[in-house]
Amino acid sequence: MSADQPRSEPTPWIDAWSAALDGFEMSLAEAEDLVSTGHLIDSAFESANLAWSPPTDLGPLPPALKDRATAILDRQLEMASRLAEAARSARQHLTVVDNLRDRRPSVPVYIDLVG
Repeated sequence: MSADQPRSEPTPWIDAWSAALDGFEMSLAEAEDLVSTGHLIDSAFESANLAWSPPTDLGPLPPALKDRATAILDRQLEMASRLAEAARSARQHLTVVDNLRDRRPSVPVYIDLVG
């Protein structure tokens, strides 16, 4: 095998990166499922399952995983766009609901003439 040819067998470096990308993909898939079904995210669930943080000891991305990482990034950017749209829509709905509220001060319906 020459130095120009990529290695076909996994290495600890590629395995570590693959595991990190697996974790990120699982979190992203869970978020996509929640958004697509319109479920609200409980903060306890969010912090336990969706709070992915990248490992700090992996080094640079192996070239063999570039396409996979790019596909994950594209999904993440799409998800961010969908979340921004959902937030905008929620703000609009809250504005409509707020405008429907009766802002007149409450007044007594009955007056106690005896007491």
